[in-house]
Amino acid sequence: MAISVNGELIPDALVTHEFERLLKTQTAGNPDPAQLRLMAACAVVDRVLIRQVADRDARPVDPREVETVMRREMQAAGCRPGINEPAMRRIAEQQVRIQRTHSAHHG
Repeated sequence: MAISVNGELIPDALVTHEFERLLKTQTAGNPDPAQLRLMAACAVVDRVLIRQVADRDARPVDPREVETVMRREMQAAGCRPGINEPAMRRIAEQQVRIQRTHSAHHG
């Protein structure tokens, strides 16, 4: 099932990954696969919408906050220093923007 969010095509693999994650977290009974698939699709769409709003936020991001997020993510992933740090920095900046957007809308 193809999903498009504001013209951005969402790969079915993202929904499948979220479905599998939800399936692992179910503790009671036999969850309805169709209901879980719908929940997974909604969760992915929510994340894409938040990221799209965050991507349009032109306010500057504190470089110290980006550095903190980047180092934390690199440590969690077991990355050695110097490994594609520009890409990691872009990902960390996006995460900071997403967190800021999420906080602004749910704060």
